[in-house]
Amino acid sequence: SVSSENKKEKREKKGKKESKEKPKTKKRQKSFAWNHFTIINKDPNNQRAACNYCGVDYAADTKRNGTSTLKAHIEYQCKIYPGRCEYKKQKVLSFTKKKKLLEILMKSMLVA
Repeated sequence: SVSSENKKEKREKKGKKESKEKPKTKKRQKSFAWNHFTIINKDPNNQRAACNYCGVDYAADTKRNGTSTLKAHIEYQCKIYPGRCEYKKQKVLSFTKKKKLLEILMKSMLVA
């Protein structure tokens, strides 16, 4: 019958799924913060990481604490980080030069 064939197919599919499961492998660390920090305490209850530049340590369990504090340290707090830019905001553009150039052009047109 059709229903017994469907049940048999489902059992076969389940067996295939179980055999396809891969053994758990260690996931790579995805955040850019891990390029700048080293795990110093591998205790699963109190994992900590130290900044590679200044040595300041932070709670580093990615599930509990996340990596926001690590990123913030690198971007805003670490004075030794070589890639740090003090002035990240765009400079205010000055239009005085263009304005002066237009004035000079207008004067030269009036004189001519």
